[in-house]
Amino acid sequence: MNDFFTPEGTDRYFTNSLKVGIISDRLPIFSEWLEDSLEEEAVYYLTLSQEMYTPEDITRKELIKNDRPYAGWTYMSLGFSRGADDEIEVLVLDLGIIGENSMADITQREWHRIVDAPKPYWEYQLDDELGLNIEYIRGRNFRVEDESISYDISVYNASTLGNIRVGTKIGAEGRFGYNVPRASDLVFQNENKNSLSAYIGFGYSYEFVVRDIFLDGNTFSTSHSVEKKDFISRYGLSLNLAYGGFKFSYEYLKVSEQFLSQNGSHSEGILNLSYRKVF
Repeated sequence: MNDFFTPEGTDRYFTNSLKVGIISDRLPIFSEWLEDSLEEEAVYYLTLSQEMYTPEDITRKELIKNDRPYAGWTYMSLGFSRGADDEIEVLVLDLGIIGENSMADITQREWHRIVDAPKPYWEYQLDDELGLNIEYIRGRNFRVEDESISYDISVYNASTLGNIRVGTKIGAEGRFGYNVPRASDLVFQNENKNSLSAYIGFGYSYEFVVRDIFLDGNTFSTSHSVEKKDFISRYGLSLNLAYGGFKFSYEYLKVSEQFLSQNGSHSEGILNLSYRKVF
């Protein structure tokens, strides 16, 4: 995810996110006792992610009091998802670190040096802080199929709790096209069918934000912060192409203002290339 992958081509706010991981229909052997207590149709995944948040003008060396703080968040996610029939259920545990030890500042500085982009100044980033968050998503999928053409819509509620984010949101996601996968894109799938899928997607969500460490600042120390907005909305459009275990997608996402002094809404572009195989 990077706001550079948008028509606006900006480099601000939620500026970049990298994610790699593995997905399987079985837990590691040492967790068989837990697997027996979960749904047989569940899919399990482990990912490593790094997120970067910056103010609008990354060339200014002084503290920009009325703009988003610099912040990095590097973390592991362990979760499972289930998408049998018309039910959608996802549980995610995030564990990582905020601050200099996230190494987000090094990543962005080195990338900007390679591509000869302006040097960002991370001297006033959030302090180091261990982060723990749990997210639970539950929803329902409604699907219509007509030979190879199909479409569906999913409605859901997602709640997040931890020192990184606290909040809840409602949303809807729709898809239309050729051989649309049966499981919603909200659910991590483990399909490996030798058939072509091509479809477009759209989504909208409305969120009540109780806490956001990337705006409110550190939990256990005094740091730069801005006054956040309690309610934010997101809407997006995606293009998806899959064959066998391979999938490529691009999503354009528009996010409303997240803090009072923000200069307009923010756009994000999400590129995803994945290969999924049953082990």
